[in-house]
Amino acid sequence: MRRSFAPLMLVVPAFCLVACEDGPNQTYSPAPPNALFNNGNTPATVDDAGTSFGAVYGGVSKTEICSGAELQDQWNRMINQPIVPPYHIAGVDISGQNYAVLTVEQAEKGPLTGFAVQGAMNPPTRLCQGANLGSGGNGGDIGGSLVSGWGNNQEFLMEWAIPTHKDYYNQINPGYNGAMDWSLTTDPKGCPGDPTYPLDGNKHQYHWELTHPITKDGKVFTMDWNGYNTPGARFNCEADELYRGLTSSFVPELYDNLPAGTLCASTGRCPIFATGNSGVYPILGFRTISMYWEMDPPVLPQPSGSTPHDAYFFNIKYAPYSPANAFLKMDAVGPIGQLNPIGNMSPPAVCNLALGGTFGDLS
Repeated sequence: MRRSFAPLMLVVPAFCLVACEDGPNQTYSPAPPNALFNNGNTPATVDDAGTSFGAVYGGVSKTEICSGAELQDQWNRMINQPIVPPYHIAGVDISGQNYAVLTVEQAEKGPLTGFAVQGAMNPPTRLCQGANLGSGGNGGDIGGSLVSGWGNNQEFLMEWAIPTHKDYYNQINPGYNGAMDWSLTTDPKGCPGDPTYPLDGNKHQYHWELTHPITKDGKVFTMDWNGYNTPGARFNCEADELYRGLTSSFVPELYDNLPAGTLCASTGRCPIFATGNSGVYPILGFRTISMYWEMDPPVLPQPSGSTPHDAYFFNIKYAPYSPANAFLKMDAVGPIGQLNPIGNMSPPAVCNLALGGTFGDLS
C-alpha cells in the first residue's frame, strides 16, 4: 500500500506545477499603457433617444392582423362612431348582415362595409386584433364565452360564444367618444306622481355621451336618484321620459306609447337597479333597445348621478312582441306573456303568448 501511494504523491505535485501560471520563469509585469483592459475609466454609453413617441414597429401575421399604424387608425375611428341602438356601436352592426349575428372574426378581420350606421363619418373597415380578456360572465347562457377588447383602454368589448364565435354581449367604456341623440315631444300629463315635473308638450332634443352629463336642450338632464335606495316618483318620471324618447326614436316598431302616467318602471320596460352590479354604479336599463347604463355614483354631487360611466348591450333580435311581460305559472296552460298594446298600432292590438303557440298565431 505504501509503495503504491508514494509515487502517486510525487506525480500530483508535478502535475500542479505544470498547471501553474506564475512560476519562477513567469514573473508578474504591468500591462503596457495602451492595453485595452477595462480600468473603470471607460466613458459611459447611452442611446441618443432620437426615436419619437409616435414611432411604430412590426408587420402583420396570423395573430397580428393589423400593423401598429393601421391598428391605431382603426381604433381611433372606432371610438368616435355614433351609437344607434339596439345594434350599431363602434362602427359595427352586432346583429350582422341579414341578422346572421356578428362574429369575432368579422369584427377583427372585416371588411365591415355595410355594418356602420348610414351616414357615419369615417367608420373603421375592421377592428383588428383584440385583447383576450378571458372568460365572459354570461358563458352559462351560450355554452361558454370569451371576451375580446378593442382600443387602447378596451373602449369596446365583445363577449362571444365559444361554440359559434357569435357576438352575445357588448360594452363601451370611458374613452369611447361616440354619442347618441334623439328627440321627444313630451306629454304634460306624463308624470301624475309629481305635478312639479316639467313636461310642457313641446319637442325637446336629448344628447348622451359617456363621462358627460345627459342633456336636454343643451342643459343637464338631472336624474334624481335616492342615493343607493329605491328611487322616488320623480326619478320614475325621468326614466319614463328617456324611455319614450329612446324607444320612439330608435325602435318605433316596439314603442307602445302607453297612456300618459303609465310609467316604464311599472311595466318592466325600464328596469332600475339602484345599487347596480358593483354597489357603486347604479343601472338604468331600456329593454326595448337592449341598452343598460351604469351611471356615476349618485351619492356624489350632481351631475354625477346624471352622467353615464359605461353602457352595455345584449345582442337580442327583437320583434314587436319582445317586450311582453312574462308570468310564470305551473298549471295546464303554463307560462304566459302579454303585451298590451303591441307597439303604437292603430287600431290598438294585444298580443298573448303561450306555450305551443306558432308564428301564425301572431298575425
